[in-house]
Amino acid sequence: MNDCDPTADFIASVCQQVSAGKLAARTIQSWIATTAVTDTEFRLLWALLSASDATAQPQTRLARVLACSPAQISGSCERLRQLGLATPVASATDRRRQCWQLTVSGQRFLAEIIGRISAVAGSADREAA
Repeated sequence: MNDCDPTADFIASVCQQVSAGKLAARTIQSWIATTAVTDTEFRLLWALLSASDATAQPQTRLARVLACSPAQISGSCERLRQLGLATPVASATDRRRQCWQLTVSGQRFLAEIIGRISAVAGSADREAA
C-alpha cells in the first residue's frame, strides 16, 4: 500500500481514535470506580456541568453530544434522577421536550471527583519534580 494513500491515512486515523477512546474510557472508569455511576452517567453529568449557557439541556442534545442512543440517555437520566444527581426540567419552548440539569448533589458529586483527580495529578507532578 502506498504511504501517501489518503484511504490508508484515514483508516490509520480512525484506528488511533478508537485506541484513544478506549484509554479515555479506562481513565474515566478509574475515576468513578468507587461510585454508583456508570461511565455514561458520568459523561452525562459532565455534559450538564459543561453546558455553555448553564441551562437545562434537552435529552436529544445530550444523546448527540455523548454519541448515545436516545433510549440509553433516557435510562441514564432516569437513573441519575433516582440517585438525586440530576433533575428533569420543563422546556420553556416545547412541552414535549425533556430537559435535564444538575442538582446540588450532582454538583457536589462532580466537585468531589474533580478534587480526587486534582489530588492525584498534583501528587504526580510533585513526584516528577
